[in-house]
Amino acid sequence: MDIRSANLGDVTALMSLNSRALGYSTDKATTGQALKRVLKQHDILLVAEDHQHVVGYVHATAYQTLYFAPLLNILGLAVLPETQHQGIGQELMQHLEQLGKQNGYAGIRLNSSTKRIDAHQFYEHLGYISNKTQKRFFKILN
Repeated sequence: MDIRSANLGDVTALMSLNSRALGYSTDKATTGQALKRVLKQHDILLVAEDHQHVVGYVHATAYQTLYFAPLLNILGLAVLPETQHQGIGQELMQHLEQLGKQNGYAGIRLNSSTKRIDAHQFYEHLGYISNKTQKRFFKILN
């Protein structure tokens, strides 16, 4: 298993992961535009490759507030369904944690839907704690 930074050549694999692992279907153009923005913003976007085939990714960005030390905020973690439970997600998270330490982040935060019980158990297994219950509010800007 190799973990590396994502690049524009990963657009098809990332689009497939978003659909198959997370249930978010988009077209190649939309995914490509988003990937260009993410790479330009210097977010952390790591992919896991097995025999040169992308099987997972983790996407994180800086989370800075005026009331707490800087954190990394995980925006997405996906592993192909047929390769789950093989340590790929754990390896992606470990690489992200190491990058966070190297770059002076105090910790990592993430949100997970209340329905994703398996994901909650995965994060707890990695040492993450659930420290807040929230509602998410959303507004589309036209």
